[in-house]
Amino acid sequence: MSKKGIIDPGHGGTDPGATGFGIREKDWCLRISLYQHKRLRELGADVDLTRDKDVTLDSVARTNKIRGKYDFCISNHWNAFNGKARGVETIYPIRVTDRFARNIANSLVNVSKLPLRRVFNRRNSAGTDWYFMHRLTGNVETIIIEYAFMDHRADHDWYLNDQNFYKAAESVVEEICKYIGIQYRGPKSSDQPKVDLPIVSGTLFRVQVGAFGKLENAERLQERLEAADIDTYLIQDQGLFKVQVGAYRKKENAEAQAKRVEAKGFDTFITTASGTPAHGTKDEPTQPAAVVTPSTSVSRSVNAGDKVILNNSANRYATGQTIPASVKNRTYTVMQTRPGQVLLQEIMSWVHVADVRLSSAASAIESGDRVTLNSNASRYATGEKIPASRKGQRYTVLQTRSGQVLLREILSWVHTRDVTKL
Repeated sequence: MSKKGIIDPGHGGTDPGATGFGIREKDWCLRISLYQHKRLRELGADVDLTRDKDVTLDSVARTNKIRGKYDFCISNHWNAFNGKARGVETIYPIRVTDRFARNIANSLVNVSKLPLRRVFNRRNSAGTDWYFMHRLTGNVETIIIEYAFMDHRADHDWYLNDQNFYKAAESVVEEICKYIGIQYRGPKSSDQPKVDLPIVSGTLFRVQVGAFGKLENAERLQERLEAADIDTYLIQDQGLFKVQVGAYRKKENAEAQAKRVEAKGFDTFITTASGTPAHGTKDEPTQPAAVVTPSTSVSRSVNAGDKVILNNSANRYATGQTIPASVKNRTYTVMQTRPGQVLLQEIMSWVHVADVRLSSAASAIESGDRVTLNSNASRYATGEKIPASRKGQRYTVLQTRSGQVLLREILSWVHTRDVTKL
């Protein structure tokens, strides 16, 4: 009896995945998966799909469709990072050999002539699989394919050609046939439909969990998120490694994702960035993404960094749970603000602004203020040395948090003590 498998088009619905030059990852994932599923069924393989249309599947719903039901799973994806990284990657679970994953990668490289970046697996600090698609699919041999980097010009352009796109799809079909032990036959020309994909333009609302000067710090946060079954993306921009958990055309979808992530104990904020240039335009550097702050909606009497007292009359946290008496009438530091709510650092909980009162004067520096970076400033808040060329310069405060401010022009966090308000 041949092995039973399932094809997983990554992302989908409200989760577009990565974007590159106006194309959304979820669209390419669905397109290649539908083709592979059709071809494999024609060849006699017993295969299913996790989704056959543009629908949302979270980590639980997706892996529930797979775990304990199949011998193998192919999870289709494209990468994105900094516009320079490129090539093919395949990722396999830690409990199996790399044979199947390496055969797929080599086949893709042979047909595409794109570089082989790596074939690998990855453990988290607990010693289990890093990626939830491996960790939560049980004994299924799940292979994650990253066909290329869709934000790299050459990689992207190769897949824009329909013939190339289906060559890559077909190479995976052939390797699956070898793996499950059925005879492979090449496709007819009619098996390669042309699909016009929507081009993404305009504003994307990106849900970001952190930005770091050091890669290892970003990867530590990624590991925590992946352990909570939250899919992540690592983007390098303006010298920072940004950990993001989604990019959406509709702000309400980004806000919904932010709430889901915050419910698992992580802080988020939403950034906006212009859509990637359409195919054929010059690849120019983009301006840093602007942070969507609630400064026009939140009462300005309470700011990040302020000391506040949680009132005795406070009844419920902003997330709905009852506030215990033991935490009332105590002083806390405001870590972050959003419309009508503040995050209290010491108890890491969101409360309503109406339920706190200032215990001292509000922070002297707010979002939008102009400041000078002092000449005696030594290090960024993330630990790296501040170059002399940036000292004494004027900057706009983009965001504030406890004891720190984010400077718009250099997209870097510095200590409040190291700036002077103009």
